[in-house]
Amino acid sequence: MVNDLKRNNSGSSISLDLSALGEAGEQSIGVETEDKPVIMNPISATIIGVDLKINTNQIQTNKDDESKKFYRAIFTVETKFTHPETKEEVTSKDNYSGLRFYPKVNEDGSFAMDANGQPVLDHFWSGETSYFGRLLALVQDVDDKVLTYGQFFAFFLPGKQVTIKTEFPQYNGQTSKKQVIQSFL
Repeated sequence: MVNDLKRNNSGSSISLDLSALGEAGEQSIGVETEDKPVIMNPISATIIGVDLKINTNQIQTNKDDESKKFYRAIFTVETKFTHPETKEEVTSKDNYSGLRFYPKVNEDGSFAMDANGQPVLDHFWSGETSYFGRLLALVQDVDDKVLTYGQFFAFFLPGKQVTIKTEFPQYNGQTSKKQVIQSFL
């Protein structure tokens, strides 16, 4: 494969020999990056980790008020479970979208930044019918004392038992496969 790489004159990028991609060239195009089993009926799983990310390169504008800017936040839950057919232990990282991160705005209209150059949170907002909103409702059904986003995120301790089931959301015309939490045990 090294012989298939050719440097261009600038030295900052390389050109690939497209005829030498081999099996990797047969990879299907789509959102999926891992082969997840299809789970038609809820099964038990264990939360092994969570992550919350925003893409600070993509500021969005609120449709109702263009002066309100936000970042889309993605809450990722990693679970492990036993594959219902192969009986192998499987892990799955699944995103719960629908949470917005509204940064604090300084008097001059710029975003407030912390010591690391990251935007400072003013407030979150989540859509009720989004995957994040559905997950928030599930948590509050189990524990009505979860009244803040901090309490919500703290709820997801590693080792927490849940049930999951496969759902097939569509985004930008692409269908993906995700293991979605159905209940907390």
